[in-house]
Amino acid sequence: MGARKDLAKSFSRLTQEEVENFCMEWGIGRRFKPVAPACDVSIDKCPPSSIALHCRHFEFSNLRHPFSNFFF
Repeated sequence: MGARKDLAKSFSRLTQEEVENFCMEWGIGRRFKPVAPACDVSIDKCPPSSIALHCRHFEFSNLRHPFSNFFF
């Protein structure tokens, strides 16, 4: 994993409740309408006007909200 070509093989294992708890823990407001993707939808199929986030980036890369322009 890690290469951009592997994004089609990356699937979420989080439930909607887990996504909401994660957002609450990391200060990501409900105004962003966080949604857990279906378990059969890969991360490269993110809907338009949405961003896909890997929860591990918050812990391992010190990613924080509000996101920087560099992040976007």
